[in-house]
Amino acid sequence: MRLNDPEYRSKLIEVLHDPELEKELADLLKSNEYRKHLKSVISETFESPEYQAKIQEILQKAAKEGKK
Repeated sequence: MRLNDPEYRSKLIEVLHDPELEKELADLLKSNEYRKHLKSVISETFESPEYQAKIQEILQKAAKEGKK
């Protein structure tokens, strides 16, 4: 894995700290297109059977602990 390479990590951090890149990334994250995409991903996640089962499991565990 390249992230274990100190030189690669150093260059990656250098690139990510570039003010121009930071501005572009901030603009991208604020865009309507990205927000629509994020909303879609979150909706799909909430609707997935795996997610619903995990939430149900967490709620049941919390209910049991609340009764103690």
